[in-house]
Amino acid sequence: MLKAILPLEKETDQIFRAVQLQAAASGLKVSRVAPKALVDHDAYTEYPIDLEVTGTYHNVGAFLDRIRQLPRIVNINGLRLQGRASEGELAFSSSVGATYTATTYVYKEEPAIPTAPPTKP
Repeated sequence: MLKAILPLEKETDQIFRAVQLQAAASGLKVSRVAPKALVDHDAYTEYPIDLEVTGTYHNVGAFLDRIRQLPRIVNINGLRLQGRASEGELAFSSSVGATYTATTYVYKEEPAIPTAPPTKP
């Protein structure tokens, strides 16, 4: 069941591309992408990446809703919004800047334990 919602290691790049595409589809401009160190756990590995986007408050909300609907687990942590109203006419299309960490998780498959062939008595 976990394999359906946790990507395989080779799929992590695709998951993060999907996050970036969802940001763009929500009307956000991605201005920074910075991978962070992996966090290893017993049963899974965390793949965090820092992102910085600009857009409107409602664009950020639409983006979070799109992330919620992804078939794989992607958590958004440390979301910080900062007003950009001091930037004049840009404020209409980019009224907030948002920084956050998007994290996906990779299930660690248990290595197969080889079984010894039965011995004849």
